[in-house]
Amino acid sequence: MLMLALVPFVLSATAPEVDVRVVGALRSVVREGKTDGLARLSALNVNKTTVGLGALAALDGEATILHGDIHLARPRNGKAVASSGDAEVCLFVMADVPEWGSVRLSEGVTWAKLDRAIEDTLRRQGLDTAKRIPFLLEGEFRNLNAHVVDGSKLPKGPSSHEQHIETAVQFASPKTKGTIVGFFSKADQGVFTHHTTTTHLHCVLPAEGFSGHVDEVALSAGTTLRFPKP
Repeated sequence: MLMLALVPFVLSATAPEVDVRVVGALRSVVREGKTDGLARLSALNVNKTTVGLGALAALDGEATILHGDIHLARPRNGKAVASSGDAEVCLFVMADVPEWGSVRLSEGVTWAKLDRAIEDTLRRQGLDTAKRIPFLLEGEFRNLNAHVVDGSKLPKGPSSHEQHIETAVQFASPKTKGTIVGFFSKADQGVFTHHTTTTHLHCVLPAEGFSGHVDEVALSAGTTLRFPKP
């Protein structure tokens, strides 16, 4: 019987009551090679306010939820095959956001400065950046590199983030439009962010029919950042 490994966390009173839930842990997937399914998306009460991101069981691709719509991307014959519907996940972070606030970025942001820019902007909007915060980025993205993980090409057991990228189906675009689903936290390295970052990002790109894990991106001036409305 599959067990849910949910870690609830409620944001402080400076933000709405947004419960960020986590299934599994990144360190278990990478360092210990634990990629068995821990939950089905259909069991996680997905609704029109839900956003989320993570990896499918056996690392057979990526899962992204945007406004309740499930976007699945699986590696097949060197390509990312898009679908929707139910699936098992070995790692997932999600939240229900009943109302979004928004702000437009006044200038472009490079990948090297993205985490800090997200944190500073969220703080200026009245959110407590000591907590977990879901957010969206909407607009035009430059130099976007993303991947869809392919567990069939990884060794059994532990692997590395570098191996995940090297064996994955790659996507790259110098300029594209869409939405990035993100989760910010300064205290979840190894849980749902890598040890050098404070954000975990997935993209949904309708024109390309692609969704997946973002490895690098630059934001254009005018990009909309959405956050749980205080």
